[in-house]
Parts: sequence; structure tokens; C-alpha cells
Amino acid sequence: MLLLAYIGYSWYWQATIEIHGRYRLASIIWAIIFIWVCFAWNYINFSTTGLPILLAIFLLMSIMDGNTGFSKTRIVVSGYLKRTVKFSDIDHIKVMGTTKPNGKGLVIVAFQSKGRTYYIRFSKAIDDVIQALQKCVRKDVGIEVDAF
Repeated sequence: MLLLAYIGYSWYWQATIEIHGRYRLASIIWAIIFIWVCFAWNYINFSTTGLPILLAIFLLMSIMDGNTGFSKTRIVVSGYLKRTVKFSDIDHIKVMGTTKPNGKGLVIVAFQSKGRTYYIRFSKAIDDVIQALQKCVRKDVGIEVDAF
């Protein structure tokens, strides 16, 4: 039941994303590795009642958890323990951007909040990401830009 509540919470914040970050495949990969290890080491048995449903919910949660981006009031990050960070809690932002050989932009944004750092990647031009950030964060938050 707790997993279903988390999926609902995560789904709500995904629906509010206005500027989407790149999908984070690591959430799915780690979930599959975790399930494989549990089966390989006989920690779980597939014939256990309800296990296929639990595994389906766990995989759905992992698939949904890969979506990141900006909503109006929060940053939606990829993580099981912390899904969103309020823009008002951000202390500092570092934006790093480059252009890939195919001509598309690649931007990595690092947000510092209460001693923690959260990363989001974007496939957009660095100027577009900075403009979106300036609309959302407080005026006293420093935005450090490194373009290479």
C-alpha cells in the first residue's frame, strides 16, 4: 500500500513538470539488478503469493522515478527518498553546459539545498535552462554558469 501511495505522489509531481530533464535510466537498471540478485541468491521465490504484483509495482515505481525537471514551485528529482525539492530551499545553483557533436545542447544543473546536492541533466540550450531557473528561484540565489 505504501508503494502505491508513493507512485501516486510521484505521478502527481510528474504531471506538474513544465521543463523536462533527461530521463534517468539508472533507476530502472538498479531495480532490475536488485530483482535479479534477489532471485539469483534465492532471497525471493517467484511462487510466493502476491510477489508478481509487488515486483510489478516496484518496477512501475522505478520507471516513473526516472522523470526529472522543473515544476512551478519545486524541482522534481530522481530518488526514492527525496522526490522533490522546493525552489525556496535552494542555496546555490551551478549550471554546466556544452554542445554535443550532433549540435544538441547538454546541460547539467547542480542544486545545493541544506548541505545536499541534486543533479538534473537537460537536452536543451544552456540559455533556455538559465531563463527557466531565473523565473523560479529567489533573487538572492547565486547561479554559477560554466559553459565549455
